[in-house]
Amino acid sequence: MAEKMEHVEQNEQQQLEVVKTEAAPMTWSREEVDSLVATAQRFPRNIANFHTDVSATIEALTPEEAVHINYRAPVGKEKNEKTGEWEERIAEGPSVRLAEIIYSSWGHLIFKQDGYADEKFAYGIARGRDLQSNNAFERKVMKSIMTSPKHGPQKRYSEAAVKNTVMACVSIAFRDVVFRLVPKLHWKKYSDRAYEIAAGNEDQFPGRVEKALTKFENLWGIDRNLMFKRLKVSGQDEITRAHFREIIGMYSAIDQGEATIQDFFPPAPPEGAEIPGAGGAKECMKRAKPEKKDQAPPEPEQPQTQPEPAPPVKFDAEVCDGTNCTNIRRDNGIVVVVEEKKYGTKAWPTSTASQER
Repeated sequence: MAEKMEHVEQNEQQQLEVVKTEAAPMTWSREEVDSLVATAQRFPRNIANFHTDVSATIEALTPEEAVHINYRAPVGKEKNEKTGEWEERIAEGPSVRLAEIIYSSWGHLIFKQDGYADEKFAYGIARGRDLQSNNAFERKVMKSIMTSPKHGPQKRYSEAAVKNTVMACVSIAFRDVVFRLVPKLHWKKYSDRAYEIAAGNEDQFPGRVEKALTKFENLWGIDRNLMFKRLKVSGQDEITRAHFREIIGMYSAIDQGEATIQDFFPPAPPEGAEIPGAGGAKECMKRAKPEKKDQAPPEPEQPQTQPEPAPPVKFDAEVCDGTNCTNIRRDNGIVVVVEEKKYGTKAWPTSTASQER
C-alpha cells in the first residue's frame, strides 16, 4: 500500500518539475486497457478485504496523522434566509490523504493526471477508470495564481508558488475522482473515525485542544483570541468537539493547499486606513457632501436692476448730401458730429470733432 502511495507522489513530482502551459493527452492505449481489464476480471476485488485494510490503516493513525484525513475550507458566501444576512459558506469533507488510502486498498483503479498554468490560473486534471466496473471520471480544478486585489495591484505568484498551486490542483482533482469512483458508503465511516482519533477521549480532549491552538500560534501567528472570535466562544473551556472539528479541518485545508490562512483570518487594514464602501450608501453620501457647521448661511440674491436708458441726444441742425445725413450741434464754437444716418440705418454715435467753420 505504501509503495502505491509513494508511486503516486513520485509521478506528480516527475510531471510537474517544470510548470507547463498546457495539459498532456489524457488517454490510454487499447492494448493497455484490455490487459488491465482482463486482470481485473480474473482477480475481482474483495469488499471485505478492502474494509479490513482501510480500518487497520485508520486505527493505526496517531492523533497528529488523523488531523490530515479531513479538511474544511471557505468557498464563498450564502444568504441566511432566517436573518437575511450573508454568511460564510464552508466546504467540508475527506481530504487527499484519505483518498490515497482508499485508492491503494480499493484496487483495479488506474489514473492519469497532469497540471499546468497560464498567466492567471493554475490547473490540475485527473482522469480515473475502474477496470472492474468500467466506470470512468475526469476532474479539472482551477485556482488563481494572482494576489488579491484587496491588497493593492494584482501580481502573479512567484514560480515556486505557482508550482505549489499546480500541485495542489492536481491533488484535489485526484481526490475528487477517487471519491466519485468509490461509493461514499464504503469510506464515510472512516472519515468520521479520523475525527474521533484526533480528538481523543474525554481526558485527552483538553490537551488536544491546547496543542491545536498552539500549532496555529507557532505556524501562522494566530492568537488564540482570534480563534475564539472565529469559533464564537469566550474562552478555551467553551470549545466543544464540534469546534475542535472545525479547528483541525482548517489546519488540514491550509496544509494541503485547499485554502490559505488569510481565507480564515483576513488581515486587518492598517490603522487609520479608510475602507471604501464602509458605512453603506449614507456614509458615502456624507463623504461626497460634507457638512459645514461653522459656515454662515448664504445671503439671498438681490434682484438685478435694469440701467436707465440714456437721454436722447440733442442736436442743432441736420445736414444731408443726398446719401448720408448728419446731425450736428455747436459746442463753444466747435461743430460736433452727434449722429450719422446712412439710408435710414442708425450708426454708432461718434465723438469726432471738426474744425470751427
